[in-house]
Amino acid sequence: MYQLQKSSSFSVLNPKNLIRQNQTPVGLSNIGNTCFINALLQVYFMIPYFRKSILQKTPHEIEWKTQTKYFEKEYPYYPFILELQRLFSYLILSSKKYYNPLLALTRFFEIQQKQLLTFGNQEDITEFNSIFCEFVNEGLKSCDPKKNSKTKTAIEKLFEGKERHYIEGTEEQSKTKFSHVQTNKFLQIILSVESGDLYSSLNQYTSKTEIEFTNRNKPTINTTKQIKFARLPPMMIFQLQRAQFDPKSKSMFKNSSPFVFEEIIYMDRFMEENSDAQIDAQESEQKIKKLEQEITHMRDFNDLNLPLADLLGNTARYFRDEFKPKKDFPDFPLTQLTELLINEEYRVRSKFDKKEKKLADLKSLRRKSFEDMKKIPYKLFAVLLHSGLTSNSGHYYSFVNEPTTQKWWKFNDHFVSEVTLSEVFNTSIGDSVSSAYVLFYRKVEFDSVSNLELNSSQIRKRFFNLSNCEQYIPNELKQEIDFDNKVFSQQLSEYEILQNPEMAKEIQSMKKSIDKKFLQKQQIIQHDKDPEKDLEKDPGLLDFSFFVLNNFKDFVACKYLIALESFPLQKDLFNLIIEANIDSNTMDKQLQIYNQAWFATFKLC
Repeated sequence: MYQLQKSSSFSVLNPKNLIRQNQTPVGLSNIGNTCFINALLQVYFMIPYFRKSILQKTPHEIEWKTQTKYFEKEYPYYPFILELQRLFSYLILSSKKYYNPLLALTRFFEIQQKQLLTFGNQEDITEFNSIFCEFVNEGLKSCDPKKNSKTKTAIEKLFEGKERHYIEGTEEQSKTKFSHVQTNKFLQIILSVESGDLYSSLNQYTSKTEIEFTNRNKPTINTTKQIKFARLPPMMIFQLQRAQFDPKSKSMFKNSSPFVFEEIIYMDRFMEENSDAQIDAQESEQKIKKLEQEITHMRDFNDLNLPLADLLGNTARYFRDEFKPKKDFPDFPLTQLTELLINEEYRVRSKFDKKEKKLADLKSLRRKSFEDMKKIPYKLFAVLLHSGLTSNSGHYYSFVNEPTTQKWWKFNDHFVSEVTLSEVFNTSIGDSVSSAYVLFYRKVEFDSVSNLELNSSQIRKRFFNLSNCEQYIPNELKQEIDFDNKVFSQQLSEYEILQNPEMAKEIQSMKKSIDKKFLQKQQIIQHDKDPEKDLEKDPGLLDFSFFVLNNFKDFVACKYLIALESFPLQKDLFNLIIEANIDSNTMDKQLQIYNQAWFATFKLC
């Protein structure tokens, strides 16, 4: 069972280092092995239509506050949507570089535990993505329970596609042939990385494969299944099977084989209506794969890292120039053997050249066959990567493309930076510590002449238009974030004041004044006949803030002293103020309470 790890340690930070830079997205804190969750959350947040759908969901506000237990029982996913809404709002409006996703993840794992779902290891990124989509889907439905159940949610509109499974075979006993067609929905496609590139993996996914099948409770033989895409969604998610199971060691391992993918892909060839072209392509793919294997064998004979032709030639030259037959073999056919090896070398080289030419011709023919199939283009939107040598350890982060600016951003927990497209590909291909685990592609429309993306694309307008999502944030959340930003601004001002070397003198002077006033008050209370009347003569004896807070610098010094008196021996006051004297998981909430109550805390009566 997955557990969030709470941290009770303090982190001493210069608040200036927390300032969000203009136009830079907000990061997410890693609160205990949650990097893979953070990486996915940032991808979904960067999809404008998904973000808008979450922000717009504000129903049940009165009912939720007055009938919380009822809604928790009837709509268990609804609290998760509310916290996801809060998280997205902070990612839009926050003045800080990163946000703590604890509340949203807590709600997520509460549902997970109630449903007895047992995922949580880092290799379960596929399962987490499926569960996340399911929770969001159910949560969005619960926001409008009275609506027609056929109304599609953002998850269904963005990611849901249809594929048909064509099953053919023969009943074992009667020898009767049969065929079935099943229509299934999908949200993501799971692909093998052994094929080496995205197109080859999709060819493998849609090729005929032998399966075990029971037809009307009757065993079958020679049964095959072939998948064809019937409808594709605006966004395609390709999950790469890098985390694999080794039956010998009975453990998971990471397959880091290189896997090539392109910025633009065309899905026409895999569609149901292009079945004939798909069959031709798959036959061509099989021929290409066979030729590549034969050429590899000839180029690296028996794993000796030496081409077969070179091996034959070197052997012939050895017998011709170096080998001296011993006396025991006076009739050794050296000349005939040398000629045989040389002839075989020429034959192998000729065969190798013919195979390479045939391979080049097949690849050229394959390219030409798909030149007219470029009506369904998809453009790379995001890549989720894993950095590490094993599948059950390491680190996850993501690259995401911002549709309007075309900038690529790297989301590495609370670190967010701009990167180039070449860096995305160089890091993601594999054959190294870092490799792509999930690919997100978005559907686009292209001008056949200039090959540039059209601004008039209906899909682009509907799902990827980065309109001002701030307008969809509920007012209650706007006020909450505005207060949080003001508190942060105050922290920055206090930090500047505390950097002044003269501030220490100011604080010491204030402390002496406080001690003096406090002693004076105690003497009046203990010795005067009418202490209340005498105290009223000096308002500063009743409320010291009235006496001392003449400017903002006095305010900061006084706040410093409050913290010093409240938390002695724990740490210096400056750090207490900057960190709001509380651990990171509850810092924001406690900071609000602290700022609202500090005057009352320091009253002397």
